[in-house]
Amino acid sequence: MSRGEIVASEGAGLYRVRLKYAVERVKAELERVNKRIAELAVLIPEKKLEVLQTEGKADDLRRDIDLLIDDYRQAPDQFAGQIGDLQVELAKQTAAIGRLRYQRDVLIAENLSLLKRRNLLEAVPESKTLDAWCADFTEELSGDVGLADLNDEGGRGVIIQPGFSGEAGYDASRDGSLFPDIAQSAPQLYFNLAILPGVQKWRPGYRLGTISDLTGDACTVTLDDAFSSAQQLNINQQAVYQSVPIQYMDCNGAAFEDGDRVLVRFTESGPLVIGFEKEPVPCSDISFVFWVSRYQVVMPDKVSFAIVHGQPYETELGEINPPIGAEDGYDGVWKLNYKAGSYNIEKGLPQRYGYRNWIGDKGVVLSWAGPPTRMYDVHGVGEPDTKDYPNQPGDFAHWRKDWMAGPEVFMRGEVLWVFSDNVHGAAVYTEGDQRYLVAVVNAEKYLAESGSVVRVALDEQLRPIPEAQEEELFTFYNSTQLASTTDWYFSRDGKEAVCTARNRGNLLPEQIYRMRLNLSTGVSYLKMWDKNDTIGTTTLDYTNILSDDIVPEVIERRVVTNRSISENKRPIYYEYIGEEVVEVSQKIPAYSLYRDNHLVGRLNTNFPRLSEGVSSFSETVTSGGPTQIVTSEGKVLAEAPFTWSASSDSTTQLQFSDDGQATPSGTLSESINEAFSSTDNELKIVSIDARFNFCAIWCHYFTSEYTTSADDPYDTQDGFNEWVVSFSGSNSDSEEVNIFMDGVKQKTLQVQGDSFSGNNTYTQTASLSIPQGFGVDSFTSTNSLGDTVNTEYGARGLLWGAGVKANGQKALSLVYYEPELANDRSPVWYSQMDGYPDVISNLLEQDFAEGFVLDRLSIQ
Repeated sequence: MSRGEIVASEGAGLYRVRLKYAVERVKAELERVNKRIAELAVLIPEKKLEVLQTEGKADDLRRDIDLLIDDYRQAPDQFAGQIGDLQVELAKQTAAIGRLRYQRDVLIAENLSLLKRRNLLEAVPESKTLDAWCADFTEELSGDVGLADLNDEGGRGVIIQPGFSGEAGYDASRDGSLFPDIAQSAPQLYFNLAILPGVQKWRPGYRLGTISDLTGDACTVTLDDAFSSAQQLNINQQAVYQSVPIQYMDCNGAAFEDGDRVLVRFTESGPLVIGFEKEPVPCSDISFVFWVSRYQVVMPDKVSFAIVHGQPYETELGEINPPIGAEDGYDGVWKLNYKAGSYNIEKGLPQRYGYRNWIGDKGVVLSWAGPPTRMYDVHGVGEPDTKDYPNQPGDFAHWRKDWMAGPEVFMRGEVLWVFSDNVHGAAVYTEGDQRYLVAVVNAEKYLAESGSVVRVALDEQLRPIPEAQEEELFTFYNSTQLASTTDWYFSRDGKEAVCTARNRGNLLPEQIYRMRLNLSTGVSYLKMWDKNDTIGTTTLDYTNILSDDIVPEVIERRVVTNRSISENKRPIYYEYIGEEVVEVSQKIPAYSLYRDNHLVGRLNTNFPRLSEGVSSFSETVTSGGPTQIVTSEGKVLAEAPFTWSASSDSTTQLQFSDDGQATPSGTLSESINEAFSSTDNELKIVSIDARFNFCAIWCHYFTSEYTTSADDPYDTQDGFNEWVVSFSGSNSDSEEVNIFMDGVKQKTLQVQGDSFSGNNTYTQTASLSIPQGFGVDSFTSTNSLGDTVNTEYGARGLLWGAGVKANGQKALSLVYYEPELANDRSPVWYSQMDGYPDVISNLLEQDFAEGFVLDRLSIQ
């Protein structure tokens, strides 16, 4: 932990910061060093002088001794004592010289050491300037601030303490100071280095990590690996913490998404997420908006419509249908804004929002008209607002009539601008100091593969300037016969966009294209997928046993098929999430198929038809997992099982009279035992929005196990064209719409459920021609396989479908009905919103079973 001073704000929570070291201690140490150096400046010369003086005394004693040597030789007894006394004194002086020289050298060494230390202390900077992110989105910090030192030591990076509510200001008890090692004594330094890893591990301060399993204001945090600079010891007590609370500005968990890099503070009660590692985001002010509608079907024509509720909410006689208001009312939009743990609710608002939108910085939302799903294959599925089913009116009596494009762009519950053509994508971008509303427009209701890019100048409040006019930047025309399946979805900065397109001419796409738009360079196209691209191989082994006759009497054939398919992905659509283009695709698992078809039969010699035969058939698919809707970021939006198996044994007999006539007569009998089950990759993408991890898919499940038998005389007029078949067994045929959010199934809606068990009879036409492949030699063939597309990119049965998030809460609503297929298909609907166990009952005070839904659910 340390202290910093704001030098400058660079915007969006990034600052130029002066990191302040604990220079008070450095200065105090420098003062002590200078004082001692000054003392040594006196002591060293004094000690040197004392050494010289003592050395002089010793020299005098040696000279005196030398002068007495001759006298000693003449009269030893007389001078021996005198010389001895001098030698004793010389020994004392010599010892004193040694001590004084040592003291002098110690002082000199101390002085040299202090001079070096002074140089080092004087070289210690008082501060260091660097760029640092604030942990939250605070843009107006100034003065001294607290810095979080990552891994609780200097040199590992710093993040400014969260600034919301003034909490970023420097707090000595919380933030401490960064004390340079040079200002510590050797014992201090040794002690601190010795205990550093233990303090970091058992009294942690700040760590970086990645969040997952975000639920409301809590999440799972996986900490980065962390090692102490002392001995490289691991300083994390554990790698993963669950149910970690989030404390962030006034929206807490609403600002985060799974995968975000976060700053974790350890408190007495445990870890706490307090902000982002970098690029913090603001607490957006995004709201849920919707109408209250009641879904109905008029029988017997099965015409679907909705009764909307809105103003007036009361008359002089009292409240009307509280709290939802009058049937077929006007201005019925509800707006729910989530803050500080509860919703602020408004209702009775006019509808000034579209169903497709762009989310920019600081929670700016632009919207325009279009289907609620981000992808809808108009070319293959058909235009949503046209007549779909028998007896179904073209305007759908409320449903889908407002999905077609319009010229308006909406923002904050108002019309921001009305363009000269229909809008198929919009955003805000900045060029120099000027902001612009940019849009892709054309005259089409749903298709956007050709058009113009236009812009309008905006002021600082994102309102058109007084003299604003629509300005065309460029036009683009698709000459390759493509049909778009999405609008143009812009990047967060509004300078690039992406659109998905497919080939024309087929109901199901055979090629998928990604179209890129850049405001500076124009529009480009790139083919991303082709159904003819090889994804596997199939090998067929034919075994034929023939007699020598031209028309063989006895025949046998066995065909064994081995098919191997690699894991492959079919692009669904492309989306900008932030500044990154994300591919959303259907992932088909790798699988293998084994099929064994064996038939032994007898041909009538006078009539080239199979007269008697026994056949067996079995088929099994082994897959590597479910089929999934995934993103290029690795997220799974939805999934469905992928299995397949089948087997059949049958006996067919055709007996003819032996009259040699070209037209035979006789009887036909057949018996079949069959078992079949599948949950294959045939899907419909009902509604999808990868930004919010929302996806609804239609799935088909079928199982059957039965026996049939037939016995019928041959009719010379119509042969065996109609014969009665007896059926005994069971089957189950189920269609579901599964709704997913954040990869978790939220609801399964049963569209159709048909099961049969027992006996039945029916009439069918018999076909007794020779099966294909007879009369040829045995052989083996191997062929490459392309994709077989069964997935529909859109659903005619979709009447409404959206899943959105706002301020950390999620909401979804879906209505689905296919009236033309069979009487047993039922309309289904479902709505949910975080904060309400049953949003229809708890918020609207209505009965879900009566058809009430959150209609036209979106954000603004």
